[in-house]
Amino acid sequence: MAYLKAKSKDLDPDGQGVNILLHPAAGPEAKITCSMSNQSIAAVLEATARMAGVTLRFESYAATLRPD
Repeated sequence: MAYLKAKSKDLDPDGQGVNILLHPAAGPEAKITCSMSNQSIAAVLEATARMAGVTLRFESYAATLRPD
């Protein structure tokens, strides 16, 4: 997640980026390796959530990956 957070800041003209939270119940063992060049952060997060079998929710403060 650290890479996605840093990359979203690099690509954001305001330098804010996207807060990405992994819900504690999702577990740290959820690991994925993939390459998605020239995709929006939303597309990358949606694909990551789908592959990990978790739900992606866009909140006002962050994009959250949850096990439900």
